[in-house]
Order: sequence, then structure tokens, then C-alpha cells
Amino acid sequence: MTIFPLERLVSNTGGVFLGTDRDQAAMNAANNTEDHPDLVARNPGWPSLKKFDNNSAVKSFSPFGSVSNPDYIWDQPTSDGQTAAFAIASQRFEVPSPNEISTFSVFFGCLYR
Repeated sequence: MTIFPLERLVSNTGGVFLGTDRDQAAMNAANNTEDHPDLVARNPGWPSLKKFDNNSAVKSFSPFGSVSNPDYIWDQPTSDGQTAAFAIASQRFEVPSPNEISTFSVFFGCLYR
């Protein structure tokens, strides 16, 4: 049994899944099926996407130091009025048996545009 106590999910072309709507994108991510988005070159007028690393933590390292910065992604080719749905899922993990006491937190973030 492998448990990932800390995991950062970022927009990228490998782990993000496309769908015709939010529900389909979530289903594709949960089942690791269907298409992935395409990388979009950053327009100079767009904000820069960079991960946040807390440099005031008492730890001498960031648990997310090896995670790459997010990418701008979309479903290519683009057209006027196009919408796209994206989803990303965490790695699979198992909850310990009832004889073991453990606590974990799960946080979800959703962007639909």
C-alpha cells in the first residue's frame, strides 16, 4: 500500500484530461482515459504561472520542489466561442484497515471556463 501524504496537481499536458463538459472531464481523469490538452505558448501579456513554495517553513526543503510549474493548456485547434473542460486526478491510494487510526485531508479545486 502506497500513500502519498503530499501531492501537488498542476496543469500540464500529461496528467490533465479533456472532456466535452465538466462531468466528462472528471470521469476521464478518474479513469485515466481519453485525450490530454495541448500546450499553449505563453502570450507575453499573460500572467506568469509559477508554483508557490513556502520559504518560511521550518523544513529545510519544499515537499513540492520537484514539481514543475503549471503550463498554459487548451484543446487545439481553437475556434471562436470554443469552451473546454479539464480535470486532473490524484494518484490512487488506499485507506488503512479499520484497525488502524489515521487522518487525512483532501482538498479540491475546480476551474471551469
